[in-house]
Amino acid sequence: MRIWQTSRFAIDVSQPRIMGIVNVTPDSFSDGGLHASTAAALRHCEQLVADGADILDIGGESTRPGAQPLSATEELARILPVVHHALTLGVPVSVDTYKPMVMQAVLDLGVDIINDVWALRWMAPGSVQSGVDVVAAHGRCGVCLMHMHGDPQTMQVAPMEGEVLAPVLAFLEQRSQLLVARGVPAARICVDPGIGFGKTVAQNFSLLARQAELLRLGLPVLAGWSRKSSLGAVTAAAAGDRVVASALTDNLGSQAVLRACGFAQTGQGMQEFMSRNRVMDVLTFEMAKPREMAPARALPMLLVVACAIVDGDGRVLLAQRPPGKALAGMWEFPGGKLNPGETPEAALIRELKEELDIDVTAACLAPLSFASHAYESFHLLMPLFVCRRWRGTMRAVEGQALAWVRPNRMAEYPMPPADRPLVAMLQEML
Repeated sequence: MRIWQTSRFAIDVSQPRIMGIVNVTPDSFSDGGLHASTAAALRHCEQLVADGADILDIGGESTRPGAQPLSATEELARILPVVHHALTLGVPVSVDTYKPMVMQAVLDLGVDIINDVWALRWMAPGSVQSGVDVVAAHGRCGVCLMHMHGDPQTMQVAPMEGEVLAPVLAFLEQRSQLLVARGVPAARICVDPGIGFGKTVAQNFSLLARQAELLRLGLPVLAGWSRKSSLGAVTAAAAGDRVVASALTDNLGSQAVLRACGFAQTGQGMQEFMSRNRVMDVLTFEMAKPREMAPARALPMLLVVACAIVDGDGRVLLAQRPPGKALAGMWEFPGGKLNPGETPEAALIRELKEELDIDVTAACLAPLSFASHAYESFHLLMPLFVCRRWRGTMRAVEGQALAWVRPNRMAEYPMPPADRPLVAMLQEML
């Protein structure tokens, strides 16, 4: 396990973590003004945590290109009420600041991480205290060192020239080694290449393409891409007008649907799938948000229930719909419609008797998954149960063909669209 040590938390960074951004500012680059009030910022903190953010990052001064500096007193007045509340939400709290006075104040409150776009280089005029002094003296806080070319007032007027990876790496290595020399363990340090901070669109995407090389420093990497203008440059959509989506790398059907809807592939990543209890590779997509969306046509709901019957050899029973029925020739999991007032278990017990002449009880039925699929004239909702025990000799009562199929061969059998997504779940279980 790889750990980023912070004031209160040892963050496992052996897999990607999401940092939720809370800009308590009227002029941030993407959401300035949306959370400028304390009440709005508090609500945003709570919503980000509810949505799955692993870390909260609170900032009171905009660092967008051309932004004007703020005094430490004004910055603290904006962020302290939000920091107080964020510290109660059970996740690491980061403060985005470059001022030593602000760093000291929030660390005294118990903040976990200092996130500094100046990489601890800035000092107040006439002061002898630097951010390095504050972080080194704390003894436990985490710190993120970012690369910025120039300063927020000039960085996009005169961005870097040529290849950027080498100078970015050299800068981050120098700043991190300085901290280590001051007694800050490497386990407390994270680095950020500074996407959009004094770099062109091409340079930003060059850093993305070579992001793995940043790991040569042996430190976690914070990649701040969300809502950056570089994304808008390649998708022709403003930051607030982009919609993102993802699909598993082997899920060609979902990828095709996203492209048909107007999404463009933007890269690759990893995403946690609770249904499979693991992190998996995905392709990421993005599109411009439609200005107006027609209301979806309401379809009548049809509730059916299905059962994956598994024998002692781990094979699954599929039934082929007989001629004369809708979707004739398709293979499916046995089951059928629910009668009014009937529970899914009761309906399945009845259907398995009518279709296969076998007896099961509710104790034999284990819920596995749930399918939801919109057909042209109705929307089908279908819980899927697994059954490994039954009584009686199985026979095709309704003229359907039956086949016992190995899980790895199920994809060879044509199935209705509502049944197909359930195959992967069964294959993984079996």
